[in-house]
Amino acid sequence: MPATVIDEAAMTRACLSEYTALQAGLFGYMRANGVSTVPVPDTPTNNMNAPVPLFSSGYARTSRTTLGYIWKANGVIREMGSMGGPEGAGGDCFPGAGWPVTIFAPGYAATVSSRGA
Repeated sequence: MPATVIDEAAMTRACLSEYTALQAGLFGYMRANGVSTVPVPDTPTNNMNAPVPLFSSGYARTSRTTLGYIWKANGVIREMGSMGGPEGAGGDCFPGAGWPVTIFAPGYAATVSSRGA
């Protein structure tokens, strides 16, 4: 059964909640450790212990996130999407957006866009 508009809106809110928590975790980790850069994942990652030990140091809620993320060296998340690639990108957070979903202004759903597959 296809998701309804209400289901899609709820999923988008859940995904943005995960994204917001992860972004706060990255910034918190950097602030607490007095660093201005962090290692950048080569590929989308949902591992919150590598390349930055966010979960083991208490800056992530879980050791694995639902979505995969890529961030810049300054800790700003720049892309998010499903770990499976283009199909169902964003874990169905942003239906039809394609992988990756590029973040232009962290925390604002209206500014989530896609570069395409």
